[in-house]
Amino acid sequence: MTANPTLATAVDGIYTAIGTALQAQITAGGKLANLATLTRGDSTGIKPPLPALFYYGGRISQPERNTLAGTREVWKMPVYLVSVARGESGSAGATTANNYALNGRATLLASSGLGLDYVRKIESDSVVLAAPHKEDRSIFGAVALVAIEFTASR
Repeated sequence: MTANPTLATAVDGIYTAIGTALQAQITAGGKLANLATLTRGDSTGIKPPLPALFYYGGRISQPERNTLAGTREVWKMPVYLVSVARGESGSAGATTANNYALNGRATLLASSGLGLDYVRKIESDSVVLAAPHKEDRSIFGAVALVAIEFTASR
């Protein structure tokens, strides 16, 4: 991918690279082995098979207001990794949900900029450990948040 993409192209490339990096771990012995569903959050069906891992971005901001060489801007994009798992015992469901969110986070942090030359860094932000669903106490969700800093053309 180009070293100086537009903002729209950069965001699309980041989403694609996240999906590719996570998908590569859904193998026997991989960090996301036995994951039933991996999808971008805005592409989710009504009741996907569990365990599931969803990824989506949030509000993109500019941590640096100046431009690089007058033609590129620096942007920071939060990426949420939301895992949902079912467990007949509370500890099993919570552990599974935590593991998928945290292993997804570890995958992105270890990805060396997602293989994109315009990604400057990926940093861990925060984690919300697993909690049961309000209506179905056998379903647990956990969230890991990473921040991706990248450049795009003006």
